Amino acid sequence: MKTRALAALLLAWTAQALAADPALVEAAKREGKVTLYTSMQLVDSGPITQAFQQKYGIKVDLWRASGEKVVQRALTESRASRRDVDVFETDGAQMEILHRESPPAFWAVVDPTFTP
Repeated sequence: MKTRALAALLLAWTAQALAADPALVEAAKREGKVTLYTSMQLVDSGPITQAFQQKYGIKVDLWRASGEKVVQRALTESRASRRDVDVFETDGAQMEILHRESPPAFWAVVDPTFTP
């Protein structure tokens, strides 16, 4: 239960920090959706995505799998130059693999301020 609360708090804090930029919110509204790849259980991710949709009016397209599958899909899409995902959420070890294995061009698209 503590882990769920911490994950929800972290995700909410991150979303709030990013949403502070009105231009980013408007860009997401124009796109029409935010795509989330997550290993979070649906019982936890459901309320978070619903709250986000209600607050911003932006649909959340959620894909849920194990942490390993999240990384595998992200790397496969990255290597194929696909840029469909907006947000990754998984455990720290999987995020480290994602960071280590992704080409720098992938992170430059995810975060325009990234420099290799």
